Amino acid sequence: MQIRNYKIYNYYILIVIAIAIFLIFSKSKTLKNIRGGAIRTIAPIVSFEKKIIDGISYPFRFVKNMQSVMVENQELKKQLTTEKEKNTELGNLKYENQILKKELNIQPETKDQIGASVIGRSPFESQSIIYIDKGERDGLETKMVATSNGFLIGILTDVQKKSSTITLVNDYSTMIPVISVESRGLGLLKYGINGLAMEDIPITSNIKTGEKIVTSGLVGRYPADIPIGEIDKIISEKSNIYQTAQIKTPVDLKNLTYVFVSKKTE
Repeated sequence: MQIRNYKIYNYYILIVIAIAIFLIFSKSKTLKNIRGGAIRTIAPIVSFEKKIIDGISYPFRFVKNMQSVMVENQELKKQLTTEKEKNTELGNLKYENQILKKELNIQPETKDQIGASVIGRSPFESQSIIYIDKGERDGLETKMVATSNGFLIGILTDVQKKSSTITLVNDYSTMIPVISVESRGLGLLKYGINGLAMEDIPITSNIKTGEKIVTSGLVGRYPADIPIGEIDKIISEKSNIYQTAQIKTPVDLKNLTYVFVSKKTE
């Protein structure tokens, strides 16, 4: 019954609107007097219909606007993420550039040595190994020494076509003949429970803290006079046959980013 009344009401509205349109657009002079009254009569009806239509369409407009806002929000997030990635990449490039400039100022690349970027590190804590982006095609071979800031950091133990492996001086397999610059005390550079240490120094050698340590060139695996660091502390007892000293290197072996490889193996 309510639906039927609603339909009748709609038909009434349509008839009234049709009559009003006829009166509004009619050119007859006799209808001019009632045209204004028709407009005033239909105005509230049209306004009411508009409110109903607006009320029905509002949720759809709201959903559409929300979808538009969400799409815009996603685009802004994407742009923000892109900008963050660019800034991070730029920061990394600036840092690497600073390191490279520092390295090149101290240790310029020559025909006898080549610069290389560190591209990886061994995942095993028992190994102190890094990987560089230079290899056989660049003229590298095993047993070539690697340096950073002019200080010895390791030796090439494996060379592939486009990459190489460097075993660092703080690896447990390290055994490098070294000598103290002032006292001329000979010893072996090893890595163990005392960290980086110079061992088997004759008791007659008058070594002291702060003394520079370089490769001795003995055995022939490492060229002579490559700086390693300095004596940080003498840790052996006076009763020992040989002396042992902890060695401090100025190179941060855990955060190497760029190194140099000497093409001379002797």
